[in-house]
Parts: sequence; C-alpha cells; structure tokens
Amino acid sequence: MVASPYALRLWLPLAVAAVLLLSLGIRHNARHSMRFGRPETAAVAHSPAAPSASPTPADGNTESEMKSPGTTEPETAESGAVESVDWSRFAYVQYVTNSVYLCNSVMLFERLQQVGSRADRVMMYPSWMMGEGGRGRLDDRRLLLKARDEYNVRLVPIEVLARPGQDPTWAESFTKLLAFNQTQYARVLSLDSDANVLQNLDELFLLPPPQ
Repeated sequence: MVASPYALRLWLPLAVAAVLLLSLGIRHNARHSMRFGRPETAAVAHSPAAPSASPTPADGNTESEMKSPGTTEPETAESGAVESVDWSRFAYVQYVTNSVYLCNSVMLFERLQQVGSRADRVMMYPSWMMGEGGRGRLDDRRLLLKARDEYNVRLVPIEVLARPGQDPTWAESFTKLLAFNQTQYARVLSLDSDANVLQNLDELFLLPPPQ
C-alpha cells in the first residue's frame, strides 16, 4: 500500500518529534547518571589515606629492646681479671741524678697518676739530696716530699753509678740498671725522666713472659 502525499505530510512531523524526544531522553539519563554516580567515585579516589601503623613485634618488645641474633653484651671477664690483679707486684721505676732530672721525674709521676696507673711508683735518687745542708738543696727536698706525699712515690736513696771520663750526658746512665735491684717486684718498668706518658701503660705488666 502506497501512502498518499497528504498522509506523509501528516506523519513526517510526528516521526521527527518522536526522534527528538527519544534523543532528549537519552541525554537526560546520561546526565543523571553522571551527577549521582561520578562524585561518589571521586570521593573514594581522593579520600585521605589512613596513616599506616608502624609494625610492632609480636612479643611486645620495642625496637630499642630488639637485638640482632649475633649481638651480645660486652664480656666482663677480662675487666674482672684485671681488677683482681695484685698491682703491688709491679712498679714504675725512675732514677734521677740531679735537680733537673728530679723535676722531670716528679712531673712524669704526676702524669702516671693522671692516667690512672695502679702499679707502684719508685724513684731512685742520690742519697745526698735529702741531706740537711751541704749538697742537699731545699728545692730538691721539697720535690722529693711532693712526689712521696702527692703521687705515692716510694723514695729509694742510692749511690749514683758514674764512669769518669765519659760524656757527661751518659756518664751516670748506668744508674738506671739499679732498677733491677728492686727484686721485691715481679716486674718493673724503667722510665727515663725525659719520657712523655700519653696513656695508661699498666697492660705492659700483664704481657706473657718470654718463651
């Protein structure tokens, strides 16, 4: 059946109107879904992340209390062994032959006390230094007493061993060998009065004996 021109003119506007209404309905539904659906997704995407809790050990120990398996506390056996040493068996020994060396020797004994040495301290000095008048000088006696009273030095009067005709610097140097007459000690450490002590030397007394 062929439609008449009159019928076409009647239904054509209606068909166009239906198409327009259908198109408007589709757009309205799309906007509605965008309005009520997308903000929710955006809110989830931009919500601040909850702060992550730091891991806690299962046994409740804090990080400062945790130790690696290979870490141990310092051993105290060695320090205990050192504390049990009878330091009266050992001595630092110096000899002096004149007033200059006496002054240096007193300063060296002071230094030994400052670094905490525990061994005995012995000064061998010419017997005439403590004499009243004569060759004994008041300053020498004061220094000897200072060494004894302030630095716990044991004073040992000696006769200086001199070799006439030698260089004056070394003429009396054999006197230092008298340090080995201090046989009441197991070990002695002989120090020259012009030495300089930088640290505690007590460990030298504990070295193993020579084979």
